[in-house]
Amino acid sequence: MEVAVFFTSQGIDIVHRDFASKLAASPAEPTPDLAAALTGMGGIAATMMRSMSHTKSVATIRDLLDAARDAGVRLIACETTRELLGYSEGDFLPGVEFGSAAAFLTEARDAHLALFH
Repeated sequence: MEVAVFFTSQGIDIVHRDFASKLAASPAEPTPDLAAALTGMGGIAATMMRSMSHTKSVATIRDLLDAARDAGVRLIACETTRELLGYSEGDFLPGVEFGSAAAFLTEARDAHLALFH
């Protein structure tokens, strides 16, 4: 089965070479009201999740990307988003392809399964 993942908007940072600092600088998802009411809770919650993930041996995003690439998954970064953010093609992980959303949708139209978020 052929698999391709398209990265656009903030998701493009996942396939950036400097992905750890890019993701750390990205605005987080809104925090639930109780956690938001407590100063610093967002950072504490993120630290707790990283610690729990490490303790439970949950794969990191980088590990998952490496496994996907090893399995032949095509990683496609949005060309328009890349240009808007001022990134060069050399800023991305080896093997990342570049294409437009229209081209990806044309490909996804013929897929057996397409998930959009």
